Amino acid sequence: MDKSKNFIPNSDETLKGVHTEVSDFLSSDEESMKSRTNVKKSKVIFSQNWPKFLVIGSTDDGALTKLSPFAIQKAIIGLAGEPESVKKIKNGLLAECLTVKHSACLLKSTVFCSVAIKVTAHTSLNSSKGVIRSRDLEGVSEEEICQNLSSHGFTAVRRIKVRRNNDLLPTNTCILTFNIPTLPQYVKAGYLNIPVEPFIPNPLRCFKCQRFGHGQNTCRGKLTCARCGLFDHDRKTCKNYAICLNCKGNHCAYSRECPWWQLEKQVQQVKVQKKLSFIDARRLVETATPTVADKSYTAAASAKVATKSVAVNTDLTWHCDEAKYKKLSDIEKT
Repeated sequence: MDKSKNFIPNSDETLKGVHTEVSDFLSSDEESMKSRTNVKKSKVIFSQNWPKFLVIGSTDDGALTKLSPFAIQKAIIGLAGEPESVKKIKNGLLAECLTVKHSACLLKSTVFCSVAIKVTAHTSLNSSKGVIRSRDLEGVSEEEICQNLSSHGFTAVRRIKVRRNNDLLPTNTCILTFNIPTLPQYVKAGYLNIPVEPFIPNPLRCFKCQRFGHGQNTCRGKLTCARCGLFDHDRKTCKNYAICLNCKGNHCAYSRECPWWQLEKQVQQVKVQKKLSFIDARRLVETATPTVADKSYTAAASAKVATKSVAVNTDLTWHCDEAKYKKLSDIEKT
């Protein structure tokens, strides 16, 4: 069964049922990025865990795409047995393994249907991030949390800090990175059972061109103001009215009210909860919900003045004889 089915949140219910308050402090927007530069790196604990999702890529670009799906399936079964699933991705194939033996055999493979390959663990699908909140952890350091929770299989912990009056203040919220694809329901911190909630990151927005989906290091666009949407100046010196570059609304490009921001947030939610790649999550959301352009067109169409059809009463309301009535009826029919 296709894992991408049976789940598409409504546009009005994108953030319902999923706690995303933490992502407001970890957004890709400018203010929160500044605060992250002053935050110390989190304590990291390394643990051994077999990768379930593997990327099979060829050293010769395009060699795998020339193979038939039957040959690919037979080759994977011959190397490591029947996999859970195989999908075609941009840089090769994505294989989901069932056992440790399957994963180990694929990682050692160098030839695939007479094609030289390189098998690596997927960078994000083999791990997961969760959020825990507890007032009892307020004065506990990150090092102590790592030492006492390492048995749960997480690799890193970071305490969220918020900016208040130009000061970074620690909160009772921590983000845990686990070395397993599926989050545990809770972690046991001493005598406490703390629930683990999925961490939904904020959309990635470029600080240079203000578009979503990439960072400023790989941007090829022009320098654009996040406030007014005009080129060749920064928002710090801008005094123009706020106009969003993406949706043309009366707000800045980093506003949470922007329909484009909400759509990108929905993509992030589907990506995390369905364990999909970013491209697959975007495709799934766009096929299930109308695009922002469609919504804008619908809103513009509904704003137009509605035309009315006025009914004309052709019934006679005065007294006349039968001959005159018949004559008028014939003229009306004509």
